[in-house]
Amino acid sequence: MILKSAPRICVSLLSTALVGSLVVAGSQNVKAGLLTVAPGMALSTAELPQAPSMVLPTAELPQAPSMVLPTAELPQAPGMVLPTAELPRPGTSALDPVGAFLLRFDENGNWSIAVNGGPAITQPRGMLMTDPTVPSGGPVLTYLLPEPVITGTVAVLEPTGGISDALRFTNAAGDISGISSGADARMIFYSDFELGEILLDLADTGFPANLMAGNFVVGPTEVGPEGNNFFDWQPAGAYPANNEFIGVSDTTPVSEPASLALLSNGLAAMGLIIHRRRRQFRKSKSRSL
Repeated sequence: MILKSAPRICVSLLSTALVGSLVVAGSQNVKAGLLTVAPGMALSTAELPQAPSMVLPTAELPQAPSMVLPTAELPQAPGMVLPTAELPRPGTSALDPVGAFLLRFDENGNWSIAVNGGPAITQPRGMLMTDPTVPSGGPVLTYLLPEPVITGTVAVLEPTGGISDALRFTNAAGDISGISSGADARMIFYSDFELGEILLDLADTGFPANLMAGNFVVGPTEVGPEGNNFFDWQPAGAYPANNEFIGVSDTTPVSEPASLALLSNGLAAMGLIIHRRRRQFRKSKSRSL
């Protein structure tokens, strides 16, 4: 009887050992992250362990050192030049706080200036100075400004279109890039002229070849009748909020009082000489008769 039951006992013991080994192997596979899913069996994502190569959503990724931020978030480097559209307009006060002035001028060097709400003071005449903004620049009408301004060029338009005049704010180094001029600020007044003109204003030197270079903007349009018109350039609001430039264009050169006095004295002297010569001629003629 013992021999007949032996095979059954062996089979039972073998089955038990086999099932036990499968259970142990399965638990080890689970611990190792190697769980085998039977066909048709679906596990929820939350139950799956995260594999080392899993890609997280973009919003959860840390920012890489080489990531490029939008332009608006980039800090401006000390030497960075912004696009022209983002630069302050030429002639704007470069002081902080603003030190505004009101400048009135014409094409022959006559000008007055009021600073920070003070009275308008007539200044020494604008001078013909070498243009520092162009290579081998010729003499141009230049006004020396009392305070630093933003450099660049402003085009003044004719009422019928086209450029009539131009204001260039610069310094001794000829900068027109849109930065502060520094202490040696100056304004150059260019004006167009027609061939055949005899009486030219000091500003009638024409326009430089690099007129639209650097910080260039289209400014005001002239108003008033031809021959006595003017323009008003307000780069950042009317004075005294910021600088303001009122220019008179297309005027006939006006002689200074001293020049007029010399001219009248000269005419009087010539008249006296002519009168004396006529008297001498009459006396000599009467004697000959």
